[in-house]
Amino acid sequence: MSLHLPPLRERREDIPLLADHIVRQLAEQHGWPGLALAPECSEVLMRREWPGNVRELRNALVRAAILARGRTIRPDGLAETTEASASPSTAPGGNLNLHAAIAQTERHVIGRALSQANWNRTQAAVLLGISRRQLFDKIRRHGLHP
Repeated sequence: MSLHLPPLRERREDIPLLADHIVRQLAEQHGWPGLALAPECSEVLMRREWPGNVRELRNALVRAAILARGRTIRPDGLAETTEASASPSTAPGGNLNLHAAIAQTERHVIGRALSQANWNRTQAAVLLGISRRQLFDKIRRHGLHP
């Protein structure tokens, strides 16, 4: 008997359910009663292609849980673990998608600047060398939230 299970990229609606299940398992296994996934994390997780499927999703959540030290996993901590391990998106023909790679890098750098500036947007804009208005537009475009 053969069972076909489509990859996660074809069933993105399952990602938040799987992520919640994995986080609950980790909390139980490691005795982290405060470990939870912030609601905003679903968007971050659903943007990834997950070429390694559930195993890759689990590994990213394990790294994020360790960084969160048993507390709520926030999108910025999750973004660092998923983006650090991700290679640029590839098109079916194997060509690199430059726009996706640039957007991913921009989102990561802006997230780090905001984190470093404790979400003070004026300071983050100075760190990035852009205007506050440009930063506000980029925060909105990338869906970044404190």
